[in-house]
Amino acid sequence: MKIGICQVSLSEGKYKDNIAIIKKNLEQHSKNKCDILCFPELCITGYDFDVVKENIADERKIMSALAQKYNQAVFAGISVKEEDGFYDAACFWDEDGRLLCEYKKIHLWGDERDFFKHGDCYKIFEYRSWRIGIIICADLGFAEITKAMALEGCDLVLCPTAWFSPYHEMLRLMVKARACENQMYVAAVDRASGDMPLCGHSLISDPMGEAVAESFTEKSDYIEADIFFEEVIKAREIVPWLKMRFPEMYNKWNL
Repeated sequence: MKIGICQVSLSEGKYKDNIAIIKKNLEQHSKNKCDILCFPELCITGYDFDVVKENIADERKIMSALAQKYNQAVFAGISVKEEDGFYDAACFWDEDGRLLCEYKKIHLWGDERDFFKHGDCYKIFEYRSWRIGIIICADLGFAEITKAMALEGCDLVLCPTAWFSPYHEMLRLMVKARACENQMYVAAVDRASGDMPLCGHSLISDPMGEAVAESFTEKSDYIEADIFFEEVIKAREIVPWLKMRFPEMYNKWNL
């Protein structure tokens, strides 16, 4: 499977401009024949909560239409409205524009907690024989989620982020740790610096914690990597962390 990471610079609240940037990247990179093209957290509205509240654009439909137009599976962070409020979400559309999975962010950061509702469950779905999980940004700091996914046979985790500069080393560490402790691929697509001082440095880590593709800039960038299911199997044989667990002990400690 080939994954493409679109590390784009976006503007808060300028959703028409941001959609144009997403479309431009799809036009350019869908030619690369990637199985999945990934975009960052809140890639349409950014963090302008007033614009999110106005709910002018149906972000699910917009991304679905783009996936269908370019015959390209797309993963992206968006805002969604439900009856009980708004959520910071991440969704996966296949090449026909069908929504295969939607995850609502659990661990909200800073001002997000004052506006968004938090999700209450993780999500795993299947695409082209891969079991894929979704987390968002600050969720990377909570190993419990990816561990639960790994125990359900997850092979790949996709993570859209809006990670602040200058903390790109923390982002790299979190991605690689979540990958190697669970022997699965983790792909983090960060926003490039723009209206907000975000750090870029998106990366894809293999199941042994080695970066197989990495951006080395805060600016707009594109990276891609081929990933292999056999590497997941091999890593879990070499370092059998999942088989060495003592869940009864962790439960005793209320972990």
